[in-house]
Amino acid sequence: MADKKTTKVGMITHKGAGMHVQLNVDRDSRRFWAEVSGVRIEHADGKEVERLVLEAIEQSMDIPWTPVIAVSPWAQSGSEYKVFGFHADRIYIANLPNGVGLRQSRWDTKDNKQRLAWSQGFAWRPEHGTFNPPCVYRGYSGSVYYYLPYSEPVWDRLVFIQKQITRVAADFAAILESPDAIARLASLIPLGLALSEGDSRTAAARNE
Repeated sequence: MADKKTTKVGMITHKGAGMHVQLNVDRDSRRFWAEVSGVRIEHADGKEVERLVLEAIEQSMDIPWTPVIAVSPWAQSGSEYKVFGFHADRIYIANLPNGVGLRQSRWDTKDNKQRLAWSQGFAWRPEHGTFNPPCVYRGYSGSVYYYLPYSEPVWDRLVFIQKQITRVAADFAAILESPDAIARLASLIPLGLALSEGDSRTAAARNE
């Protein structure tokens, strides 16, 4: 603990872990020191203390990171007809010790050290319970995120669905832009893209 012989000279920050450690100097010995997880790190060179502190933080945070798929449907307006689509991403999640809590990191990281260095805070409120995919997060702004355990087959299916949505959207745009758009739209009905029976009755009533 700091005492009357100790002067605070700065703060050592590990951005990835979101941790800040006080750097001190002992006025009698002129040695720098800091404390990580109850362990005092001391050296005549303040830069060396900083290096050792960051190293100690990384060692304490060297825990498994869980691969997760995050799926976020496109925001919908209040209009009657809505567009369907979603964003999908692969990320790593870890519940770090020492009060740091949940952090997320990029998929292209190669090891735990890099995942920690590139990590950022992960939004997860206590009322959602324990983060344990499959689970869902609902933001105050109306955003929704579905978190799934990662597997190659699941990821491949999501990518396939996205490609199909993109293809259908492109085909539909091509129909609307064609000179015979009305005829081509009408031709879609036998292919199973007709309005549902209930919608058909509604449309017929409007035309009467």
